[in-house]
Amino acid sequence: MAIGVMIDAMEYAEERTNYSNVAAMIEFYEMSIRARGDVASINRYDALLRRIAPALEYEKTFGAGSLLNLEDPDNAALIRAGIIKHHKVEAALRHRGRTCALGFTKEASALDSVPG
Repeated sequence: MAIGVMIDAMEYAEERTNYSNVAAMIEFYEMSIRARGDVASINRYDALLRRIAPALEYEKTFGAGSLLNLEDPDNAALIRAGIIKHHKVEAALRHRGRTCALGFTKEASALDSVPG
């Protein structure tokens, strides 16, 4: 995979506040980016790391997914498909002060059709 595409994917996950996904991609791609990236790509990657550092620290404290934008249509689709796991959705709901017992609240209307 091209270095630029890797960074594009990370930035797209960052845009959707899917920081645990960014963290997984960092773990998977960092060595390739550092070994094969040109100066501009490495600078772009380093800027991404600086931008997301506070969010990653926050999610270490409050749980993976606690900053996840549940209203984002792509995140909602990934949740419905089971790609974004329920524990991350629950962390996001808790973070927003919502309760989640057996299902999702109406406040998370984009997720109404998520299977339990």
